Amino acid sequence: MLSKRPLEYIGRRAQTGTVNDSSYGHNVTFRSRWGDNPNLQMQIKRVLSRSEREKRELATVHDPISMAASQTTPPPAYSMAASDLPSGATMRRATTADIPIVSVYMDSFSHDLFSRQVFPRSASSSMTYWTRAVAEEMAEADAVWLVVTEPVAGQQEAVQAFVKWMRPGAPFRDPDAADVYPPEGNPALAVALYARVMGAHRERRWDTPHWYLDMMGVRCACQRRGFARAMVGWGIKQSQRGSCPLYVDATGDARGFYENMGFEMLGRDDDDCKVVIETTEGDVEIYLMLRKPDALLEGPDRQSCCIHSKVERDCISCMTLIENQ
Repeated sequence: MLSKRPLEYIGRRAQTGTVNDSSYGHNVTFRSRWGDNPNLQMQIKRVLSRSEREKRELATVHDPISMAASQTTPPPAYSMAASDLPSGATMRRATTADIPIVSVYMDSFSHDLFSRQVFPRSASSSMTYWTRAVAEEMAEADAVWLVVTEPVAGQQEAVQAFVKWMRPGAPFRDPDAADVYPPEGNPALAVALYARVMGAHRERRWDTPHWYLDMMGVRCACQRRGFARAMVGWGIKQSQRGSCPLYVDATGDARGFYENMGFEMLGRDDDDCKVVIETTEGDVEIYLMLRKPDALLEGPDRQSCCIHSKVERDCISCMTLIENQ
């Protein structure tokens, strides 16, 4: 599902501030709607005041509020078989140095009916929104961000895909006001859709522990190469380890993919398991889907899938990943 976090929230619980960052020669100005995190400004200032060595160390261990502009030591990667990711591709935890994954989102959802209307690509405010939103959401204590990278000409690695998982028990956040979205887009559509989708999620599953796939994107040129399967596979491994289901709000185009990954529609009937919003360009459909820990994958490995979930090194057919620590 697309992110529903704001870059700014103007209200009683908002906090604003400017932090001087002499090491990079500019100021960091932010507004946060985190009423439950009143020390955010102090935390950011504390990180910015640290030495360059300390900043690099923080980036390496994925400090959620590190403002490091680069890192010398890459974070631990997740081992993948050659059949699951292309040669040279790697999946790892994201850091704040990966905030430019905003470009991945803008590309991967460039044909999405909802995203085009709410976040017009021609408006600079759309990029501003997502840059600040991703930076803020990376600081969430219950969020797990992963990226898939591969070497490209002139770069050591390029981020081609990303996913944001929310841990079981993460606090529920209410839908946001229209004024946090790009004014050149359709803020009313964002408010209407998120209110219904988040309401359905809360009604069906929020009181039951589950992993939540908040958002995922793969560059258009890299789709159908196994990146999405690998990132969802990470969640499947966590699901099997903790006997905890997975939940996703899937766009209409992604429904078949999630069904192949073992997700099922969550509702009494076809109408009850989806949210439909009418727009001037057509209907936006979001499907409410759940994957049980013992669900099977579709395809040639269906019969053998998950039989090794109790083994230390889970089988690749289960789409589980081996974590190198």
